Amino acid sequence: MTKKTRNPERTTPIDRLIPMPEVRALTSLSKGTIYRKVAERTFPAPIRISKSRVAWRQASIAEWMAAQPPTNSAA
Repeated sequence: MTKKTRNPERTTPIDRLIPMPEVRALTSLSKGTIYRKVAERTFPAPIRISKSRVAWRQASIAEWMAAQPPTNSAA
């Protein structure tokens, strides 16, 4: 019997759905700022997962973060 090995280039990671608290923690943005940016179409839109809950695709948030200009934190 031969041992099968996975080709890492052929596997795709599962795109998690993350809730608002995790989006806030990742981006350091407030809830109001996130929804304002969604309305302005400058932030990924959430996906409705139930009548009263929404979540964001983790990959969309990661892409948005990567596209942001670096900040100068040295004051």
